[in-house]
Amino acid sequence: MFSCLVNLARTFQFLWFNGKYDLFKQKHTFLVISSLFLHSYALFYNLIYYTPIDEIRDHFNYLKTAHDIFPPINFMEDITFTWMNPIIYSVYKKGGIDNPYTMDLPPSNLNVENAYNDFMVKWDEKDDDSNEYKKNQGSKYYLFTTLLKLHFKLFFIAVAYNTFADYIRVLQPLIIRKILIFLELDENGVTEYPRIHLLSLGLYVCFLNILNSVLNNQFFIKVFEVGLKVKSSIGIAVYKKSLKLSFKSRSLKKTGDVMNLISVDALKIQRMFEQSQPLIGLPVIILTTLMSLYQILGLAAIPGLIIMLILVPLNSKLSTRLSAMFKKNMAFKDLRTKLITELLNNIKIVKIYNWQNPLIERLTKVREVDELGNYAHLNHFNALITFSWTMIPLLVACSSFLSYSMITHEPLTANIIFTSVSLFNLLQECVQQLPSLITLLIESKVSLGRVQDFLLFEELDNSFISYETRDTLKPLIEIQSCDFLWESFNSQKITSDNSKINTDQESLIVNNVPKIALKNINFKAYAGQLVTVIGRSGFSGKSTLLRSLLGIFPAKSADETREAKLIYRTSHNEYETIAYISQHPWLMNASIKDNITFGKKYNAKLYEKVISNGQLLPDLKIFPDGDQTIVGGQGVSCSFGQLVRINICRALYSQAEIYIFDDILSALDASVGQAIIDNVFNNFLKDKCVIFATNSMKVLKYSDVIYYLENGAISRVTKYQEIMDSNDDSTLNQIKELILEHDKSSNEDNDSEETSDTCEEIAQYSKEHLTANETLEFEDEMDCEPEDIEAEAENDDLPKIHRSLSNASLHPKRPLITTVNDNLKTKQNMEKMGKGKIKHQVYLTFLKNCGWRNVIYFLIFSTILQLSDVLQKLWLKHWSDIGEDSVTDLNHYVLIYFCLGLLGAVFESLRAVSLNVWCFLTASGNLHKQMLKSVVDSPMSFFETTKASIILNRFTSDISTIDEALEWCVSSTVRNTMLYICCIVIISISIPIWLLVNTCLIALYSYYQVRYVVLSRDLRRFWAISFSPIVASMEELINGVDFVKNYQQVKRFNYFNYENVQFNIDLMWSFRSTNRWIAIRLQSGSALVILFITIFAIIKKDIKASLIAFLMNYAVQISNALMWIIRASVAVETNSVSIERVIEFCQLTPEEPSVLKSDENLPKNWPQAGLIEFKNYSTTYRKNLDPSLRNLNFTISPGEKIAICGRSGSGKSTLTLALFRILEPLTGQILIDNVDISKVGLSALRSGISIIPQTGDGQVFEGTLRYNLDPFNAYPDERLLKALELSHLKPHMEKLSREDRFYGEQNPDSDPTALSEPVTTEELLNAKITDNGANLSVGTKQLLCLARALLSDNNILVLDEASAALDEVTDSLIQKTIKEEFKHKTVITIAHRLNTILSDSDRVMVLDKGALKEFESPTALIAKGQGLFYELCKKGGYI
Repeated sequence: MFSCLVNLARTFQFLWFNGKYDLFKQKHTFLVISSLFLHSYALFYNLIYYTPIDEIRDHFNYLKTAHDIFPPINFMEDITFTWMNPIIYSVYKKGGIDNPYTMDLPPSNLNVENAYNDFMVKWDEKDDDSNEYKKNQGSKYYLFTTLLKLHFKLFFIAVAYNTFADYIRVLQPLIIRKILIFLELDENGVTEYPRIHLLSLGLYVCFLNILNSVLNNQFFIKVFEVGLKVKSSIGIAVYKKSLKLSFKSRSLKKTGDVMNLISVDALKIQRMFEQSQPLIGLPVIILTTLMSLYQILGLAAIPGLIIMLILVPLNSKLSTRLSAMFKKNMAFKDLRTKLITELLNNIKIVKIYNWQNPLIERLTKVREVDELGNYAHLNHFNALITFSWTMIPLLVACSSFLSYSMITHEPLTANIIFTSVSLFNLLQECVQQLPSLITLLIESKVSLGRVQDFLLFEELDNSFISYETRDTLKPLIEIQSCDFLWESFNSQKITSDNSKINTDQESLIVNNVPKIALKNINFKAYAGQLVTVIGRSGFSGKSTLLRSLLGIFPAKSADETREAKLIYRTSHNEYETIAYISQHPWLMNASIKDNITFGKKYNAKLYEKVISNGQLLPDLKIFPDGDQTIVGGQGVSCSFGQLVRINICRALYSQAEIYIFDDILSALDASVGQAIIDNVFNNFLKDKCVIFATNSMKVLKYSDVIYYLENGAISRVTKYQEIMDSNDDSTLNQIKELILEHDKSSNEDNDSEETSDTCEEIAQYSKEHLTANETLEFEDEMDCEPEDIEAEAENDDLPKIHRSLSNASLHPKRPLITTVNDNLKTKQNMEKMGKGKIKHQVYLTFLKNCGWRNVIYFLIFSTILQLSDVLQKLWLKHWSDIGEDSVTDLNHYVLIYFCLGLLGAVFESLRAVSLNVWCFLTASGNLHKQMLKSVVDSPMSFFETTKASIILNRFTSDISTIDEALEWCVSSTVRNTMLYICCIVIISISIPIWLLVNTCLIALYSYYQVRYVVLSRDLRRFWAISFSPIVASMEELINGVDFVKNYQQVKRFNYFNYENVQFNIDLMWSFRSTNRWIAIRLQSGSALVILFITIFAIIKKDIKASLIAFLMNYAVQISNALMWIIRASVAVETNSVSIERVIEFCQLTPEEPSVLKSDENLPKNWPQAGLIEFKNYSTTYRKNLDPSLRNLNFTISPGEKIAICGRSGSGKSTLTLALFRILEPLTGQILIDNVDISKVGLSALRSGISIIPQTGDGQVFEGTLRYNLDPFNAYPDERLLKALELSHLKPHMEKLSREDRFYGEQNPDSDPTALSEPVTTEELLNAKITDNGANLSVGTKQLLCLARALLSDNNILVLDEASAALDEVTDSLIQKTIKEEFKHKTVITIAHRLNTILSDSDRVMVLDKGALKEFESPTALIAKGQGLFYELCKKGGYI
C-alpha cells in the first residue's frame, strides 16, 4: 500500500509538473506508471483473495443464520461490490429469485425502527426556542434541518467522495491535452520524450477513470443509505402521526392524501438527499473548469465568465416559477387518489346505482384536464428552461474562441479547441443539471412542506382527560361540564401559507369561532349499568356523544366556574379497558377468527362462549371456511348484520371494563336482536359498564339510565319506570307512546331449552371446525402468563385473558406472495408478479398508447440532435486543421459553430417535449383511462378477492412511475444508442481494428448485463409488490384508528408496519447495490478505451493530433454510451414492470355488457308494470363457493308490497344483488315484465330499479348535495327540492348549510341568530358533504338514499334495511312517504323491524340458508302457529 501511494505521488508530480520534483530523477514515466499498476495489482489481489481462518468464517456464518447479522466486508469487497457476487450468480443460475426473504441482508444498518427513533429524538428536541420555532410561520425548513442534522456525517462523507470524483473529471481533459500537445510537438519534431511516453499518459487517464468510478459508486451507495433512512423515517412518522390526529385534522387529510405523503412525497424527499450533491459538486466543477479554461485560453476566458455571471441568475429566477406548478400537480395527485379511494370503497353502490359513467368522467377530468394538463404545461416550461440553460455553454464557448483569436492573433490548435470543448461540454453538463436540480429542489421543498405540515397537524386534545383510581362508589366513566367541539378552541390554522389547503377541504376551518358539536354535557356511567342514549336521527348527536366518551373530540368548559373533564376510573391505562363498536363496523382484511381475537391470546373456552353469545355460531356453519373465512376488504364477503356480530364478538372477547355500542341492533333481525339483548346485555355484560346509543325502543326496559339528546345537548336523564309513570311531561310522553307501541311482552319460556341447544351447537362446531387450529391454540395457551392461568382457574365460566399481544400476532415476516391457505375457498387473489423478461407485447401496447406518430417525431428529433452534435465536432476538427487561415475568417467559423449548437439546443427542447408530453403523458393518460374503465367494469367478485391496496397501488405508485420515472431511462437509452452508433461508425472509419476491440467490449458488457438483469428485474418486481402491504396497513389504520387504539392494538399494527417498511427498504437497497455492482464493472471496462486510442497513436506515427483529439472525444463517449445503454435499458425493463402491472389491470375480465343492442327494443320507462318472476334461480358469490340462493321460484305481481325476512346471512341482500345482476345466475332466470334480465344491458336494468341500500354500503360521495342526488344533472332544482322535502332530508341539510355559512363566513362577533336565517336553494343544493359523509349521521345518509329513489321514479323499489338507522319517529314519517309515493309501485322490503312488515306488507317471503321457506301474507303465516316467520315474531315479542 505504501509503494502504491509513493508511485501515485510520483506519477502525479511528473504529469503535472513534468517531473521537476522527482527524487529519483526518473526520465521514463512509463516505468513509474508500470510500477504503480504492478503494486496496485498485488495489493488488490491480496485484499480480494484473502481467506480467513475457519473459526472466523464459522462465527460469522452463525451470526448470519441465527441473528440475520451480515458479516463485515473488507475494503475491496466494499469498493468493488463483490459481496454481491454470490447473490447475483445464484439468482442467475436459478433464473430468478425464489424467495426474497432468504436473500442475504445488506452490509449496512438500515433498521427502520432505529431510523425512526433517531428522527423523533431530533424532531422532538425542545431547546429554549426550538419548539416555538418549528411551529411558527418561519419554520418551513424545520423538517429539512432535522433530517440534515440526523444524517449529516454520512451525507458529508458521501458528498466528499463525489466532490473528489468531480475534480477528477476536470483533471482528465487536462491529461488528454498533454497527449495532444505531445502529438503536436512530435509532428514538428521538437519533443524531448520518446513516443512510449504516450502510454504513461494513457495509463494515467485509465487510472483516473477507474478511481472516478470507485469514488462515484461509493458516493451513490452512501447517499442511497441516507435516502432510504430518510424515506423510512418519514413514512413511519406519517403512519404514527395518523394515530394521533384530531377529528379536525382527519377531516382535512383523507386516506388518499396520506397515501400520497408516503408514496410520493417521501420518495421526493429521499431523492432530494440522493441527488442534491450537485449543490456542492457543481460549484467545484464550474470553478475548476473556469480555472482550467483560464490556464488554456488566458484572458479570453473572461468574456465567457461574464456571460455566465449574467445568464445563470436570470435562468435560476426563471426556474423558480416551477414551484407553483409542482404544488398544483401534487394537489391534483391528492385529489385523484382521494377520488379513486372513494370509488373503490363505494364500488358496490356505484354499480347498483349505475353511476359508473359520471364518476369515471369526474375522475378522468381530474386526471387528464387538471393533472396531466398541468404536467404538460410544466414540461413545456421546463423545455424552455432547458433551452435557455443549454445556450449558456454555447455562448461561453463562442465568446471565448472569438476573444482568444482577437487577443492572441494565433490559430486555435487541436489541443486548445478540443480540450476547451471538453471543458465546455463539462460546463454544459453542469448547467444542464441545474434545471433538473432546481426542479428537484422545488419538488422537494413542496414535499417537505406538505410532510412538515402534516406532522404539525393538530393532535387529539387530551388535556381535559384524567385517570383516577377505581372507586366502586364513583362512576367508571364521567363527563363534567363539557362543550365538545369539532376542533380545538385555541387551535390556529394548521397549514402554513406555503401549503394552503384546497378550499373544498376547509369546511371545518373557522375564524376563531368554536364550532360546537355537543353543548353542556354532564354524563355518568357506573359499573354494572346499561346506559342507553336515545334521540332523533341526524339532529340529536348520539354518535357524537359516544365518540366524545372516547376522547375523540376536544372540549372546553360549559361553565366558567367549573373545569371541563373526562374522567376514567378503570383498572388499567388509557384505552385498555374500552371496547367500541361504531355504526360502521370495521374489520381487518383477515379471517373471522383473527378479527375476533384481534391480537389477544387465544382461549378456546372464551372464544366458544363469545361466538355463541354474539349469535355468530349459525353463520360460522354456513360460511365457506368457518371461522377461517376471509372477510375481505371492509368486510365485503359478509352481510352487514354479520359484520356487526363479528364486531360484537370482538368486543366481548376483549373483556373490557367499558363497552360503547353505537346502534348495533339496527342491522339485526328481531330474533337475533332480542338474543343479543338477553345473552349479551343481560348476561355476559351484566357486571360491566355498557353505554348503548339506539333507536330501538324495546331495549329501554332493560336500561338502568336513559339519556335523551336533542339538538346536541342532553335534554333528559331518566329511567324506564319514570317514563312509564309520566303523564305531564310532553317529551317523556312521546317516548312512552313509542315504547307502548313496540313493547310487547316477550315469551321467554324456551330460554333453558335454547341454552341447551346452543351448548350442543357449540360442542358440534368445535369438533368440526376448531380442531384444525388445535396445535396453534395449544401453543398460544402455553404462552399465557401465570396470572392468566390463575384467572381461568378462578372463573371457569368466564375465563379472563391477558390483554396483551399474542406471539402469533407478532409473528416474523409475513409472506409477501402467499398470505392465506390455498385450500380456503375464500382466499384472496394474491398480487401477480411477472416472470422472466418483460414481454414484447407490453412494449408494443405502450407504444401504441403513445401514438406511433408521436414516437416517430421523437426519433426524428433525436436523430437530428445527434447529427448536429457530430457536425459540430467535425467542424471543430476542420477548424483546427485550417491553422492560420482560421484567424482571418474567424467570424465564419464561429458563426457556423454557433448555428450548429443552436440547432442542437432547439432540437433538445423539441425532443424533450415530444418524449415527455406527446409520448409519455399521452400513453399514461390512455392507460389510466383504460385501467379505470377496466377496474370499474369488473364484477364484484374481483373486488371481493383483490385487496383495495393492490388496486390503489396500480393507480398511484405505478402510474407515477410511468408519468415520471420512465422518461429519463428511455431518453438515456435512445440518446446513448444513437451516440454509440455514431461513435462506432466514426472510429471504425479511422481505426478499422476498433471493430474487433468493440466486439470484445460488447462481449464483456453482455456477460455482466445478462447476470445483472435477472436479479435487478426480479428485485424491481418484488419491490413494487412489497409496497402494497404498506398501503394496506396504512388504509386499515386510517379507517380503523379508533378501534386500533381502543383495543390496545397500536403496538401490533406498528410491528406490522415496521416489518412491511423494512422489507421494502431491504429490497430497494439490494436493487441499488445491484446497480452499483454493474456500474463499477462497466465503468472500469470503459476506462480501457482511452488506453486503446493512446496505443493506436503510439503505433501510427503519421496520425494528426486533431484526428486523435476527435477520436478521443468519441472514445470517452463510446465507453460511457455503452455503459449507459446497458444501465438505462435495464432501467427501462425494471421500470416497465409498472407498465406490465397497469396493462394487467387494463385487461381484467369485465362483467356483462352495460349496453346491448336489444335494449333498443325495451319499452320506454321499462319496467312499466313491475312484474317480477324468479324461475328455478340459483346464484353464488364466486364459482368456488356454495350457492347463496337455491332454486328460487316465485312471482311478485305489479304494485305488490313484498317483505323479505330471515336471519342475518339467510340471503336477503343476496336476492337484491341478484335482481341488479351484481351476481349472475348459476341456473334459472329472472323476468321483469316478462323480459329476461340476462338479455338486458346492465345500464338499462340498474337504471330501471330504485334502491335504498343498507347502512353498511357506501352511500355518499364527497362533494355537493346536488352531486350526491343527481350526478347526471338530469333533474331541475324543483324536482330536487321536492325529493328533499318528501324524504324529510331538507331540515338536516338546511341546518348543515346554516352552520357552514355561519362558521365559515361570519366574524367572531356575528349574531348567533344567523344560524336560524333562511337558506337559499343554491346554498342548500351546494351544501358540502365531506369525505365518506363524515358530517352526516348514518340515518341522514339513509334519508339521502330515499331522496334518490324519489327522484328516479321507477316502478320497482328495493328497500334494504332502509330505515334501520332511523329513530322511531323518523321511521314512521318515512314509511308514510313510501306508502304515499310508491303506492302503485312494486316494493320489495328487507326489514328487521317486524312491526313494519306486519302493517305494510301484502306478502312475506321468508328465506333460510338461501332457500325460500315461506311466502304468504303475514296474517296467514302467523295463523299457522308454526314456521320460521311465526318463530321470528314470537322471539321478537310481536305475538
